[in-house]
Amino acid sequence: MTAAEGTAPEFVTYAVDEGVAWVMLNRPQYSNAQNYRLLNQLDAAFKRAVEDDEVKVIVLRGDGKHFSAGHDIGTPEKESNLPRERVHLWWDHTNKGGAERQYVLEQDAYLGLCRRWQDIPKPMIAMVQGACVAGGLMLAWVCDLIVASDDAFFQDPVVRMAQPGVEYFAHAFELPPRVARELLLLGERMPAERAYQFGMVNRIYPRESLRAEVARIAAEIAQRDRFGLAPSLADSGLGTIGGGNHFAELQVVEEVRDPAAFATLSLDKADAALLIHSGSRALGQDIFREHIARHGAAPLVEESEAAEHYLARHAHALRFARANRALIAHRFAVAIGAEARLVSDVAHNMVTREDLGGTPAWFHRKGAASTREALAHGALMIPGSRGTASYLVRARAEHAGEAAWSLAHGAGRRWQRGYAKARLSHKYRSEDLTRTALGGRVICEDRELLYDEAPQAYKDIAQVIADLEAAGLIATVAVYRPVLTYKVRRAPDA
Repeated sequence: MTAAEGTAPEFVTYAVDEGVAWVMLNRPQYSNAQNYRLLNQLDAAFKRAVEDDEVKVIVLRGDGKHFSAGHDIGTPEKESNLPRERVHLWWDHTNKGGAERQYVLEQDAYLGLCRRWQDIPKPMIAMVQGACVAGGLMLAWVCDLIVASDDAFFQDPVVRMAQPGVEYFAHAFELPPRVARELLLLGERMPAERAYQFGMVNRIYPRESLRAEVARIAAEIAQRDRFGLAPSLADSGLGTIGGGNHFAELQVVEEVRDPAAFATLSLDKADAALLIHSGSRALGQDIFREHIARHGAAPLVEESEAAEHYLARHAHALRFARANRALIAHRFAVAIGAEARLVSDVAHNMVTREDLGGTPAWFHRKGAASTREALAHGALMIPGSRGTASYLVRARAEHAGEAAWSLAHGAGRRWQRGYAKARLSHKYRSEDLTRTALGGRVICEDRELLYDEAPQAYKDIAQVIADLEAAGLIATVAVYRPVLTYKVRRAPDA
């Protein structure tokens, strides 16, 4: 389709193949620079893909040598005067002048559309070859996956060009903070390999096989159930720690008590450990509320439709929680310039169907870990309370049945939340609680939480470990001392 035929030029093409919508930027002569007509057409293509029940996955690609050179800043087809259907509640830009005109237009066409596209409920893959610059980054970042060619590069030169506008600013979410600043302040090209190292790119393939590999990945995702692929209300919490007693803690080895078991886990005294105590965030609460709204306090009949529905959502919450801990660990490791590997990941709030003395039984563990899961992982970390040691232990099966195949997951509280401050504030300022008796540092900008989660508010973890050992339920492998405990920072003022 061409303008000469009396119709609008086709700057975006659309095709569906076996459940995959292929959306292609079609201005290769301008390296797929995004003018306003292209953005309007791209929005229409995405809407079409979302509304088509046959489409499971959306692939965004660019025709020609480059994915996208960014926003159009000077081609003959820039068309900034083009009337457009606004996605935000901003006034019309066409009859405005100067900075106001451009600001209003970019608020809607750049920021507004990207925020809209970020909420697309179907998985999106950015297929990136060659240049992905400035506005091209914005398009790639709204996608769930970025699959790049080995000659792809990423760049944001707008600061260097002295004309930063209204952008979908995701730099600090996609990259470690200092790397994000580097991308902005220096405006240099970031090769695909470096972007992959920081987790911004998922896969890298040679240019000649890129499309085939993306098609293979899209086809794999397209086999999934559409409703199962849709984002949940908790997705915004993925990679966040949460409040209460949740934390991320950097630790060092204080003592190795079982050298053979320590070596079996491929651990080294010179290595630091990262303990992540977090779960499914708002997802678990959402499941609970749904259940209460439907069934109140009534029990569910085993193998009923209601029970199967609850267990399916419960399994999803467990997977979400593991992914959440993995993402927190990745971000923490990247922030300190380290590499991390998983040693053990044992949940402690869940429902399972297990054997109990030869009889099938349902176990609801609240604040307790499964001995069977700890055995399967080879180890379990029983955390201390911010200013106390944590214990890496081996579960023992001999007497596990006497404790319902369950283990303590921590010390347990001495004082209920809200009461600790009254007991401690006359002795300690909140600043005092950011340093521990073991020399560790605590990052927590919520003063109430500093008191609620103070070590004094918990029982003696050393005694809990001693009791578990005396009962024949565990054997301690190593003791870890906290160096840095991260809980929460305050959100910046709006």
